[in-house]
Amino acid sequence: MSFEDLVEASREIDANLPIAQKAKHYYDGEDSSRFLASVFNDFFKQEDFTGTLNYASIPVDAVADRLQLLSILGPDDATTEQIRDLLDANKMNMRLGQFILDVLTYGEYFVAVWPDEQEASDLFDLDADSLEVELVDDTPLNRKAKMMFCDAETTRAFYDDGGEQRFIARKWESKDFEGKEIIRVNLYYIDRVEKYWWFKKDDIATADAWLDDDQTEWPMDNPYGSIPIFQFSTGFPHGKPEHRSMFGVQDALNKIFQVHISSIEYLGYPIIYTLMDETSAAGTSDFEYAPIDNTESDAGSDVNKLKNNPGEVWALRAKSVGQIEPAGSSNFIDSLKTYKEIASEVTGLPARLFSSTDGQHPGADAVNAADAVLRQRVVDRSVILSEQLKQMISFALKMAFGKEVPAKEISVQWRPQSLQVDAAMIAVFEFKRALGVPEEQILTELGYTQAEIDIFKPNIEEKRRVAEDARQAGMENAAKAARTSGNTDDSSNEGKGANGSKANANDSSASRDTK
Repeated sequence: MSFEDLVEASREIDANLPIAQKAKHYYDGEDSSRFLASVFNDFFKQEDFTGTLNYASIPVDAVADRLQLLSILGPDDATTEQIRDLLDANKMNMRLGQFILDVLTYGEYFVAVWPDEQEASDLFDLDADSLEVELVDDTPLNRKAKMMFCDAETTRAFYDDGGEQRFIARKWESKDFEGKEIIRVNLYYIDRVEKYWWFKKDDIATADAWLDDDQTEWPMDNPYGSIPIFQFSTGFPHGKPEHRSMFGVQDALNKIFQVHISSIEYLGYPIIYTLMDETSAAGTSDFEYAPIDNTESDAGSDVNKLKNNPGEVWALRAKSVGQIEPAGSSNFIDSLKTYKEIASEVTGLPARLFSSTDGQHPGADAVNAADAVLRQRVVDRSVILSEQLKQMISFALKMAFGKEVPAKEISVQWRPQSLQVDAAMIAVFEFKRALGVPEEQILTELGYTQAEIDIFKPNIEEKRRVAEDARQAGMENAAKAARTSGNTDDSSNEGKGANGSKANANDSSASRDTK
């Protein structure tokens, strides 16, 4: 019995629960902000006003939209086909998008892998409905390696001081066979699974409160040599929510928006006040509340009786009538713009993701510069998720097919983070090509992966061969033309020399005749 691990796991999962729930609430746009003045909290609670402007989801969606998994490949075609069958059997292609979104929202998420479907359901307390899939050795693949998601609210990974994973724990509420409420905790180790439960009313600090789960084998053997739950995170050892820097900004945006919406009512129904004649100046104030009719008592009257509601009439002891103007909308709109600019600064994301460009469309250079942080963030997330996917797939292949495939031999391909390209950038790349920059380098700068460049290589090599043949042919033609030109010049010079000699001879003869 690992009682120290049990207590540590239970307490840390409890401590992490509100953090995980907070991350989910902000992504979903559930308002959890509170006003400093309690009167505002009471007002919006009374009015049941839950309106928000949800900008906190933008950092998560911006990365998730670009973090698209293309394929998972094995070291050979047969292994790749087995990986594809395994993922299809567990409907991972349908669920992967939401899974990546959950990883980014919570900062980490988990996938449990276990062979027997019913046993997996009992072991992880997760829904494990049967799937109609292609049979392999008369056993559905999802029964050989069932993949199930575990959220960050109930699951936590634990590491030693050297960064090695010790175990993963899950904690959830359930009921015993008599219907009594209990709390269950499972500890998953590299060689075993320990399952515990205790009555909800008991104290965790007392060892006797924990009971071994004697309904099944205990501790449960894990013959696969790896912890059967895999952690996927945005960092190590624990990830952080992708939108964590937006929490404070989102609170400010919610407050501005809610107060602005409430003030809009006063634009149509402003507060009207009447300053009434004094009947007696004794013991009165110019701004003392005065009842409008005889049904309202004047006893203990003061300005606290004045209600700040749309269409409200204030009756005061004085001699004028007027209305109280609501706060100007420009104050709120300007504040919203300011905080959206702050959102871009604190997240490092382009400002255009938080607000429109007012009809102005930035050029490719501006977009590429603004997206630099986002592109690098997507690459960073893809690198760490790739390693985690490789570990899980390697484990699942061993479980489903008894096949030892090292994680390093598995390849995970993501959609490339290509640049925005316009005519100016094309001109730059053409200039680089003219200078002799290799095609592979230019494609890399455009954002293509090495796998995609490898696909292009036959065309690149063929293009190089044609260009080289053309260059050689051009050189040969130039040389031939030069030789032809040289022969022509020689013949011309010889003709000139002969004619010159004849002319000289004729000149000499003419000279003799004259004499």
